[in-house]
Amino acid sequence: MDNHISHTEHEEERVRELLRYNILDTPDEKEFDDLTKMAAYLCDVKYAHINFLDHKRQWTKSCHGWDVREMPRDESICNHTIQRDKYMVVNDLSEDPHFKDMDYVKDKSIRFYAGVILKNNGYKLGTLCVFGPEPKQLSDNQLESLQILGNEVEAQLELRLKREELIEEHKRLKKSAIFLQNSTDIRMILDPETLRILEVNKEVEELLGYETGEIQDTTLANHLRQEKFITELKEWANNKSAQQFSSETIISTRANDPLWFQLTVTEESNRYYVTGRNISRRKQSEQRFRKQAKLTENIIQNLPGIFFIMNKEGRIKRWNNNLVDVTNRGPEETQNLPYTNFIAPKHHDKAEKALHKVFEDGHIRTELDFLSKDQKVTPILLVGFRYQTNDNTYVTGIGIDISDKKQALEELEQKEQKLKEALRIGKIGGWTWEIPDDELIWSDEVYHILGLDKEETKPTVELYFDLLPESEVERLEKLVEGIREGRGMKDIEHQMLKSDGSVIYVHQRGETHYDSEGNAIRVDGILQDVTARKKNEEKIKKALKEKEVLLSEVHHRVKNNLAIINSLLQLEMFNIENGKLKDILSKSQMRIHSMALIHETLYSWESFANISFGSYIKKLTTSLCDTFPEKSQNVDINLHTDDVSLNINQAIPCALVINELVTNSFNHAFPDSETGTVSIDLQGNDHAIDLTISDNGIGFDVPNALDNTNTLGLTLVKKLISQIDGDVDINAQNGTSFHITFTKTQSGGSSASYFP
Repeated sequence: MDNHISHTEHEEERVRELLRYNILDTPDEKEFDDLTKMAAYLCDVKYAHINFLDHKRQWTKSCHGWDVREMPRDESICNHTIQRDKYMVVNDLSEDPHFKDMDYVKDKSIRFYAGVILKNNGYKLGTLCVFGPEPKQLSDNQLESLQILGNEVEAQLELRLKREELIEEHKRLKKSAIFLQNSTDIRMILDPETLRILEVNKEVEELLGYETGEIQDTTLANHLRQEKFITELKEWANNKSAQQFSSETIISTRANDPLWFQLTVTEESNRYYVTGRNISRRKQSEQRFRKQAKLTENIIQNLPGIFFIMNKEGRIKRWNNNLVDVTNRGPEETQNLPYTNFIAPKHHDKAEKALHKVFEDGHIRTELDFLSKDQKVTPILLVGFRYQTNDNTYVTGIGIDISDKKQALEELEQKEQKLKEALRIGKIGGWTWEIPDDELIWSDEVYHILGLDKEETKPTVELYFDLLPESEVERLEKLVEGIREGRGMKDIEHQMLKSDGSVIYVHQRGETHYDSEGNAIRVDGILQDVTARKKNEEKIKKALKEKEVLLSEVHHRVKNNLAIINSLLQLEMFNIENGKLKDILSKSQMRIHSMALIHETLYSWESFANISFGSYIKKLTTSLCDTFPEKSQNVDINLHTDDVSLNINQAIPCALVINELVTNSFNHAFPDSETGTVSIDLQGNDHAIDLTISDNGIGFDVPNALDNTNTLGLTLVKKLISQIDGDVDINAQNGTSFHITFTKTQSGGSSASYFP
């Protein structure tokens, strides 16, 4: 037999009503268990249940005797019951065609069943049923009792629902009280007319520092620092434009300290109910934030470069004055404009790619040309960062004007190019030797000098020695060893082999760098090809040697010619009887002999530019003594000479001066073979010469002998001193002294103008 029973009408609404009671799948409750126990007792049966039916199942709230809590709805007898109006009674289920094939009927667990319907708002929610293993017939009193108990179950359901609702309401009230407690710091009740404080919570007294009851019966205005709150409260009371009035104000504590509060006022039953939140910390934070914001703004405005913020679309949202200066655009011309409007057209694509990259990678560094309204281009080194606030993403751009840097860079590049060209022309290359790694680095010019291909050659110390001729290896090994041992790099010239096997001369100079422990770690140096110079030096040396030989020969021949002239004068003297004329010729001989000595010194000396004048004076005085043998027997010559060198243009005039003055001393200072001394003092340095010729003879009668004499000798002396730009001081007391000073010159020559 088909036991399928269709659901009642309005099934969805019925189940929804059942669920409203929240009874399904709840624990046992004594109130319901007592009712099932009473139903079984009154009906004199073994089992009693309170069952509820949802869409698919029968669930039992209370079991008495038969402990089956749940079964499919199609197997439930109560499913048939709720199809009836009030109740259903089956005296013998095994005889009823609707139930006889049910398992628990066939095994004779249940034979009798009686159930009353549980309803609410017209919906059948379940049953109160009694049943047993034996067939049975209820009396009218039993059936009525069962219905009364069913009504009691319905009442318990309603009572239970109300109790649950009260519990939930209590929970909500408790939550509200907690929220109220947590959302407000103070609560008070005021008289609307006078604003007199009628009641306060304890937090008011604690926050404001008052004793219990001390603040009551005072007016709110007495505790406020701002009249604005009272004025706005009265305006609200008059207009009632909103249900509540809320405003921020300052309340003074008992110690007269200010506290900021957000006060909210609600009027109810002719009373003002005031709640307040202590916002002093928030106000302090706001003040700190304002200070920080002002500081940030000052920093932004005083950055050394431009600053701007833009959104994802690249539109400017914030900027500093430096951006205004660079672009020459005011705020109305900057706000919300695409930042490419500030970029030179040639950099638009670069700017777009930069914007995309910063949003993709989070940061970027690039150079862009900014364009002002008057078409002035300013190169900017720009750094961009992505950052996010809430749901918006922005980019901060910071940039500096690199016009000066770019100009300096261009100038530096030009200078570097000129330096490279100069080094190329001068054949000078640079190198670095990293000593710990034994790594050698060459500049391009070094490769060029050595004829090596930079792409195919790796510079090493081993390669360097391979490029040395055998004769240079030992010397350079000692140099490298000295550098490693901390003795530093010395200038050196040596030969090297080019890649084609040709020999060149190089000059190397370097500076050694040391670590903190004094170990050599790096040498930076230069290598210069000096082959051309060395060849020129060889040519110059050869030419100089030839010149020196030629000049030696010239001076030798001049000396010989002077000797011939001297001999001719000597021959003439043999034929002349006139004593005065002989004397003139003798003096001329001495002058010629003095010059001849100079030339003799020159062709035997290593340098024609510098003559050792001290040595020359010794030869000259010896020659004078030989010329005047009788005088030299009575007159001593004292020499005090420094190691002074003179060029030929000064040496010959000085020699002639000494010749004239010593001869004068021999001839005139010591008459009648008197004894005496002639002194010659020579002192000098690289700049000045002091020459003193003196005797202790009879002296001159005229102090200014050089200005007043008509003699050839002293006239010659005057001319010669003038020729060397010298000064002379004559002292004629206690003999005669000539003190001559002149400036030493470096110019040389193989010939001299002896007389002006």
